[in-house]
Amino acid sequence: LLLDIDHFKTVNDEFGHLIGDRVLCFVATMIKKCIKGGDFASRIGGDEFAVIFPNTDYQGGISVAEMIINQVANRKLILNKKGCDLGYITLSGGLSQVQQEDTFESLMERADKSLYSAKQSGRNKVTGVD
Repeated sequence: LLLDIDHFKTVNDEFGHLIGDRVLCFVATMIKKCIKGGDFASRIGGDEFAVIFPNTDYQGGISVAEMIINQVANRKLILNKKGCDLGYITLSGGLSQVQQEDTFESLMERADKSLYSAKQSGRNKVTGVD
């Protein structure tokens, strides 16, 4: 699963990189709360995260991705003592299931295409290929 924060550049531009870093920490915390013991999550650059579900089928991965996206989207963010109102943060996700002939690159390419599809079709959702 690849997850990307929607319109993250706007957060950094409007509120600064320190607030952007706090948004990244918030998203990471929400991902961690939604995954289970054998799953692995990591920030892979910028505002993008990857989650590996070693013991989860495709439909289970979609369910967890939707849970993560909903948990993030349903929390209004008000940061710091000044009450900096960021509103709602949304994520887009792309899920790909490992195929027998996959390389790391082919798996990531499919997930990235799915992520792009989620962004093109309205954001704040997950799309995937099994």
